[in-house]
Amino acid sequence: MKNLGSWVLVGLLMVGASGMPALAMGGGSAQDNAGETVRKLKLAPLDEKNLKSYGWVRITADQLSMGANRLDPDTWYTIYFVNEGEKQIINDEATVHSNAQGEAKFNYHLTEPLGAKWSKLVIYEHTDGQEAVSADMRPVMEAKLR
Repeated sequence: MKNLGSWVLVGLLMVGASGMPALAMGGGSAQDNAGETVRKLKLAPLDEKNLKSYGWVRITADQLSMGANRLDPDTWYTIYFVNEGEKQIINDEATVHSNAQGEAKFNYHLTEPLGAKWSKLVIYEHTDGQEAVSADMRPVMEAKLR
């Protein structure tokens, strides 16, 4: 009977360890229930004003989804792909508005695989309070793509 308890403990440890990659906050890849590869990344704050902000990015073969919390409430943000000084808006509808609780979500259908051209995904706050993209924006969060 003593050995049975040890085997049960070993089995529980193995089951727990198998889920660890999906729980890693720094991101990684895992397979969902349909066998599709999913990249999960952490959005990190970039400025002292929003150090308590946090978020996630989920990338599959044809979908990029992201969510951020503890942003400035009722504020406009635009999502960009960035690489060494070069930046490009993800798409024409990449501007999102945070709700009264400072939460924002974004979904984008990928028409081609997310290649190695871009090193980061960056969320820019519209500091002028307007919905339109302008030069008056500042980066507030990012996720490293490579």
